[in-house]
Order: sequence, then structure tokens, then C-alpha cells
Amino acid sequence: MVTELDATAWPPAAAWLSVAMSTLVGALTLMYYISFRLVATAPSAACPAADARSTDGKVAGPTKYELFVTAAVSQSPVVLFTTGGVTPVLDLCRLNHVQLHHVNLDRVAGKDAIIQELQRRCALTSQWHEVLFRNGEFVIDTSASKVLSMAESRALAGRLAMDPDTFLVPNMPGADIVLSLKPSLLQRRDATSRSQNLPETVQAFLAWEVDSIPFEATASLPLARRPRAANRQRSHLAVLSSCGSTIAHTADEFGADTTGGEFVPWEIIDTVVITSTSFLALPQPGQTDAAHRNGVRVLGSVTWDATSTTAASSACDWEELAGQLKRVQDKVGFDGWHLANLPETAIETLLPHLTSSYLLWSADAADEVSHDLDALTALLPVVDGVMLPPLTDRTALTKLAKVAGGHRWKLHFGLDPLQSDEISARMLRFADASICVPIQAVTEAAFWATNWRALSPVENLHGGGSEALYTAFNVGRGESTAIDGRVVSSTPWQNDAHTDVLPTLNKTKSPIHMQISMDMSFQGGSSLQLSATLPAKARASVELLPLQVHFAPRKVIRVAYTFHTAADPAAFGIALNLTSKEELVLRGGPAAAQPSPPHYSSLSPLLGRAKHTRAYGPVSETLQNGWRTRVYHLGGALWDGHVIQALSVFGVNLNNDAEVWAVHLGQVVVCPLGAMPSPAVTAVEVDHKTATLQWNVPSTVQYTHVFEHVFDGQDCGVVWRGRATQPRWPLPPRSECMTFYLQPVAWTGDLGPCQRVTVLAPREDGMAH
Repeated sequence: MVTELDATAWPPAAAWLSVAMSTLVGALTLMYYISFRLVATAPSAACPAADARSTDGKVAGPTKYELFVTAAVSQSPVVLFTTGGVTPVLDLCRLNHVQLHHVNLDRVAGKDAIIQELQRRCALTSQWHEVLFRNGEFVIDTSASKVLSMAESRALAGRLAMDPDTFLVPNMPGADIVLSLKPSLLQRRDATSRSQNLPETVQAFLAWEVDSIPFEATASLPLARRPRAANRQRSHLAVLSSCGSTIAHTADEFGADTTGGEFVPWEIIDTVVITSTSFLALPQPGQTDAAHRNGVRVLGSVTWDATSTTAASSACDWEELAGQLKRVQDKVGFDGWHLANLPETAIETLLPHLTSSYLLWSADAADEVSHDLDALTALLPVVDGVMLPPLTDRTALTKLAKVAGGHRWKLHFGLDPLQSDEISARMLRFADASICVPIQAVTEAAFWATNWRALSPVENLHGGGSEALYTAFNVGRGESTAIDGRVVSSTPWQNDAHTDVLPTLNKTKSPIHMQISMDMSFQGGSSLQLSATLPAKARASVELLPLQVHFAPRKVIRVAYTFHTAADPAAFGIALNLTSKEELVLRGGPAAAQPSPPHYSSLSPLLGRAKHTRAYGPVSETLQNGWRTRVYHLGGALWDGHVIQALSVFGVNLNNDAEVWAVHLGQVVVCPLGAMPSPAVTAVEVDHKTATLQWNVPSTVQYTHVFEHVFDGQDCGVVWRGRATQPRWPLPPRSECMTFYLQPVAWTGDLGPCQRVTVLAPREDGMAH
């Protein structure tokens, strides 16, 4: 019997094909795996030598210690690893304020393994305590025992990309410098007058030898920048200051009367205009330096006599006059000119040649000019301001402002004598017109300092830029002179060049009263006295100075302040106000803590916190000549991106009864830690033409103290002679051996090393006195 088979009992062809493909894929996978394992376990022909870090023949990745060293080296351009207590490289970096990333291996886990990795990376064969890297490359280590020799030869300065002339080495004072000068030059130098009469006519001015103006009669500081003053579309404040017909030499005037000076609120002033009834008026150099340090421009004046027959009569004369004006401005160091009573032809013949100068124009018949709208429209685009008489009619002000359009801020009006200064000033400010008043009005009336718009903060001219602040509260005069709190001269003096960035006193209501005191000083001749009557356990504060300092990643902000008080020093401190409404309170450390030296790389310890407030202790607190200095290092990820907008001072009554609280604040410094300068005197020589001693200092030096070793029959010791705002000092008219000591002062108030200089005045027979 034949049985018929079911066709579905056998697998279809597609199923057989699937099984075959699966078997093929599995076989190929097995072959690839076996081949890969054979290649991986076979020794490499290109690298027959095994890696020193491998123990089983396998290629190992970087260890965690290698990664640690690589990450640390990339943290900063300059990185220093230290171990142990012998750290000459760290001492050199601290002395020269090198901004570095310091890794103390004694505080790091795995110290021995990291040391071995550094030895391998730098190919070191002997024991070391420091390894220095710059831009990821090995620079030097202490195992070579050549650190000091490299420092003394300035080779280390070159490797750190620093100026070799200003690189300081500890226990290595500058070598004595011996110079010579003929006695006849000293006598001729003594015969030179300390002031010069200014030209009184156009012809005399054009014939004036500008190069004959001595360096003592020139300003030493450029105009500091104030970011808030960059906006010109606002009401400006110009003040008028009269002067005589001479230009005096800038120097400390010893024995001067110090009671007549007025406190100038620099932060509200845009321009100081020097005026005179004579043809030419120039600012005194000390006055220019004081204004420039506070960001205020200074203008000289040319007052034209319309009836004089000496008026320039051709375009060539105007061009020659413009050239002479520019040469005098550049030589003396001010910013522009106030041109009074010039004929209208000067608009087209003189002004186009003075485009680099700041110009204020005024005419004798100013009323006529203000009503000649066509002339005013042609004048405004080519000058920086037009001085006009007071307006009693608000309609006339509105009309002139409409004609001026975008130049309305260039219209400078005097105040209406029929109204109070406050009402007249507010009317002009609301019209965006500018104001011109005598400087006495600004210094005597409290309205200006307390109500006018401040333009601070101001950039520091010597270092740190807009991210820095320095002030020793000097006002250009004093009853004595102090250096680091030690009185070096008890003679009254006056020199406007030594005017610091100053706060506006008592601008806001506060229990704390502020005033400039000459009873004691830390640097110079004055300090800021703070006083208040505080109830029991009460705290009072007042804003001192505006700031604009940013916390940047991996950057440390250094804050230091110096004060003198007879009360408990724990009752005083300063605070930094941030734009985020946070407050950083910088006060003294624990009551049991003693004054301590600074720790370079540590941050200030956190002493306590509250809502929006954190209190920090100092990294160092020192006591010198009765003055206490606290130093703080602030930074870290917590404050990255925050901005300091103001600095305040506060006082606390720690007693259970009300008491009178008083403090003298002598110095305040706020700057990035890496901006700390290294002041040094170099290239000392005698200028035989002017019989002056001259030298070079870095731009970070604000002035130089000059001492002289005096011999008056016997050794009288070293006597302080004065401060040189420029690196020059006139030699006294004595035909003898003179020994000077030059000590530069950095913009942070830090004193540099003294440089001894001996000047010999040989006799005609070749022998020295």
C-alpha cells in the first residue's frame, strides 16, 4: 500500500537557507575572535622594549599621579611644587610678587609617588625641595644648588619673563653707585630761579623757548580714566581756579601754611580751568598731578586782548600759535585750553590745528554769541564746550538747548546770581546743560559734594587699572611727614602733587563722622579720622569709596588696611559690598591671636556667616609704629563672577555702656594679588646740564623718597630730604661729597630697597672734598 507524504512535513527551502547563514556567521565570528586574540597577545615588532611602567607586558594608561601632576602644571602659567622647609624659590617668588600656583606636597596624599613622578618627568637624580614650571616646562629645582646664583645673574628673571632690572634678590642690596660732578655746575644750578614769569603778549609767547621749562615745573602723571565719565551726554561740572603770572617748580614747600587749603571733592568735577587776567595762565604741576590722579582734566587759558595791536593777522600766524600752544601743553602736562575773547576768525584758522586738545571757548560779549544762533551752531562741533553767562530766563535756556541738539551738554553756564546755587544748578542739570562755577563754591557749599553725581571709581595710574584702589588719604599738605607710621620730618609742608584718591566726606547720613586729620599719618601727612558715639553693643557703618573689582576664576583679591586706635582693635573693620547685595566683613582674628606674618598662598579663614553676610579673618596682622595692618586674601569658586561695588568701614561698641569710638585710617589697598609690584631704582646718573640726579623706576612706582647722609662737622646720620614724584632730584649747591639714599614707593604703598648713591664734586686740582 502506497502512503502519500504530506508536503508540509519537510522544512521549506527558506528555513534551510536561514540555518546555513546563521552557521556561516557563527563560523566567521569565531575565526575573527581567534585571530584578534592571537594579534593582541603577540609581542609588537615596532616596540620590542617593554614599558617601564608595565609589569605584565601590557600597555598601561597614565597613573593617577601622572594625571595629578599634569593637571597641577596646567593650572597657571607658573607652578611651584614644594616639599620640606627649604624653599628659596618660593621666597624669591614672594619677594617679587610672582603670581603662581603653589602645590605643597606635604599636604597632599601620595606625596612619595608624586615626587617620583616629578623626578621622572624632570629627569632629576638627586634630592630636591622645589620644582618650578613655567607654561608647562621645567624651569629650575633646588637640587641644582644654583637658585641664588641664577637669581643674582638675573637668569631666573628671564625664565620667569620678568624685567631683570626690577627683579629683587634677598640679602642683596644694590651696589653703591659713585658719580662725579663739577662744583661750578652746582653753583650755576643754585642760581636758577625756582619759578618763571609767563609771557604777557602773543609775540613773547611765540618766542618763548619751551625747552627752557625745567622738569620741576612739569606734571608727572597722565590723566586717569573714569569709566563713568566716558558718557559725555550729561551735565558736566567745570570749576574755575585763578593763578598768578608765574609757573612754579613742583616740590615740597617746607614751612608752608597748611591751614588755608580746602578739601576738593574731585569725584564730582569734570574739568579744572586755570584762569588769569594775564595773556597766559598755566596750571601748577602739583595741581595737575592731583587732578589727574583723580581723573579730572586740567586746562590752561589764553585770554585775548581784542584792542591789542599784537593780534595775529594771517592764517600762518594762527597756525604758528596753535603749534606753540600744543608744545606748551605737552611739555607742562595738562589736557587742553580755555580760549577767551578770541576773534571769530580763530574758529576757522586756529581750532582746526588743536583737534588733539580739549577746548573750552568763551567770548567777551558772550550774550551776543549766545543770541547769534548761526555762530553758535558752527562753533559747537569743533570745541568741547562753550562758556556762557548765567541765564535768568528759562525760555532762553530751552531755546539754546534745542538749537544745540546733541551738543547741549557743551553749553557751560554760570549760576544765576538771583537764585540759590542749588536751584540754578538743578535747572541746568535737568536741561542737560553744563555748569561752570568758581572752585571755592564747590569746596565751601555742602550741596555739591552731597547732591552732585559722582564719577568715581577712578583707575589707578601706577598699577592694577580699574581693578585696584590705593589711598593713604593725603590732601597735599601736612604738619609732618611719616613713612610706615614713623615720623621722618616734623616740618609743615605743602605739595598738591601728593594728593591721593579721596572719598567725599559725610556724603551720606551715618553716626560715623569723617574728617581729614593731620595729627597723625601712616604715609605722608594726613589720615582719615572716623569718630562716633555708639550705644552699648551697637554697630555703625558708612560707605567710604566706590569700587569696580571682579572676582575672576583662580584669581585672588588682596585687601589690606592700616589703622591706629587707642580702643580695642577688634571694634573696627572694613566691609566689601557686592553688586549681589552680599557683604564681606573683614575684621580682626580671634582675640587670643597675636600679630602674625603673611601667608602668601592661603585664603582668609571664614569666621562666621549670616544671611547675605560672611565674616573673614586676616591672613596676617602686623603692628608697626603703633599702626595695625590687616591683610586678606579673598577668592574661590564661591565668589567667582561677583563684583565689589563699594568699600565701607564699620565700628562696634563692645562694651555694655555707650562710648565715644575713634579710629585713624592710614592706608587702604585693594588689588589682584598678582598685581603687586616690585619697586627698584636703576640706571642712576648725574645730568651735567641741569646738575640733577636722575634714575629709572618701573611705572608701578608712585614716588621716591630721597634721604641724605649729613656731615656737619660730625656724622649727623641720615636725614629725609623729600619725595620725588619724577625720577629726578636737584643737587644742592655744595662743593663736597654727597651721599644719597633713594627708596622707591610702589603704588600699593610698599617700600622698595634703598639705593645708595655718592656724588663727588672734585676740586680744580682733581681732588675731592
